Amino acid sequence: MCASPSATPTASAAPTPPSSSHAGRAGSACIPARGGSEEDDEDDDEDEGDDEDDGMNNEVVITGVGCVTPLGLSLEALSTALREGRNGFGEVAGFDASAYPCRLGAEVLDLELGDFIESSKTYIDRTSAFALAACASALKDAHWLGDESVGLVLGTAWGCMDSLGLFAQKLVEGKPKFVPPLPFTHSYANAPNSLASIEFKLRGFNACLTCGHTAGLAAVEYACRRVALGKERRLLAGGAEGLSEAIFHAYCLRGELNAADAPLPYDPASKGMLLGEGAAIVAIEEAESARQWGAPVLARLLGWAACQGQPDCGLRIADCGLKSAIGNRQSEMLPAVADGLARSMREALERGGVRPGDVDAIIGIGCGLPALDAAELDAARAVFGDCRFRVSDSGPKSAIGNRQSAICPVLTSVKGFLGEAMGAGGPLSLAAALACLEDHFLPGAEPLGRPPRTLLVNAADPNGACVSLVVGSA
Repeated sequence: MCASPSATPTASAAPTPPSSSHAGRAGSACIPARGGSEEDDEDDDEDEGDDEDDGMNNEVVITGVGCVTPLGLSLEALSTALREGRNGFGEVAGFDASAYPCRLGAEVLDLELGDFIESSKTYIDRTSAFALAACASALKDAHWLGDESVGLVLGTAWGCMDSLGLFAQKLVEGKPKFVPPLPFTHSYANAPNSLASIEFKLRGFNACLTCGHTAGLAAVEYACRRVALGKERRLLAGGAEGLSEAIFHAYCLRGELNAADAPLPYDPASKGMLLGEGAAIVAIEEAESARQWGAPVLARLLGWAACQGQPDCGLRIADCGLKSAIGNRQSEMLPAVADGLARSMREALERGGVRPGDVDAIIGIGCGLPALDAAELDAARAVFGDCRFRVSDSGPKSAIGNRQSAICPVLTSVKGFLGEAMGAGGPLSLAAALACLEDHFLPGAEPLGRPPRTLLVNAADPNGACVSLVVGSA
């Protein structure tokens, strides 16, 4: 049984709207604690009693997906770009990056929110806009529009930093009387939850997870468990992250960004990662319910797990120059990442009854930070054996492995195409996995020679919080 990552969902049956109206297609045994009313506390007690493997009897499927990415605003657009080997990197346009050592990123440049929602917004935060557009696409794809019983579980690493910056700027300048009140109501991490619940009349279970780079995939994992336990029938789940100057500044200070070129996941010669942004949200439903109303199933969610890795686990991570790249503290946490990923992958496979040899590929965390990527490689070897991986010759060199042994899957990543989207990175990897299952390819990797049937999707934060999902073809 895994220790839960440091995620605390904020839950409410009826989300509180902001004070102003300004504003596609296709488990772990640890439910995070959540705040709420006395009724919520009673539900928590029930969760504790039901949170055993034998209590998760419902089969879970994905019946819709919504994507907002630097490579397009639908799963079809994302799939086409990945198959063509295109990436979304360019000079940062959302703010002036001329003073920073890195000026590159993967931004969403073509989103018109009015194309996705009916209401007009005087003000909307970038993260919230991505979440609203992805929710709209997922609801439409799943044919859930108008179903007020649908719930929402979203994850974000940084929340609504643009709004927080607008609100705090006058405070920093020592002018509290001139602080604009409007951005404050949009600055909370769970503001996208509230706005989406209001926009689409979602009255079901509602939660926001903020656990770093794992946040979005942890939201999907959490939703899977609730549906498997019979707590919910239909949930939207995923993550959203907008790239702001404050976030960009933070990663520049940490020395993690590649100033010259696109990142090379799983390549020891990579000079660092690049940041991205976007959102991906999936419609998760109990399989029998989907069958009863004839829903088209995009994929089956076979297994899931969320684990907190331990830094003293004993796994040794190769010295790939990380101390000069991202600092001593995170270097010390790398064994926790390797341990957490090994445990989450192993438990997700066990929960789904999937043998390691049945996994065709891992859509991993590889972002171009050599030692962080090496931590996932070590975790994969701990689960799948001492495979002889090699760098693929196709795509942006973001895949390693050529099924050198009977149980050695391809290890690949979409972050060489989309950048490190932080809390949205895991859901974007999941969306890519859905595209792979539907269109029979692997991003940045040599063809398998047959359609992929079972994929493992990973997310990890440098603090050791890790999430894994096993996704099977419909």
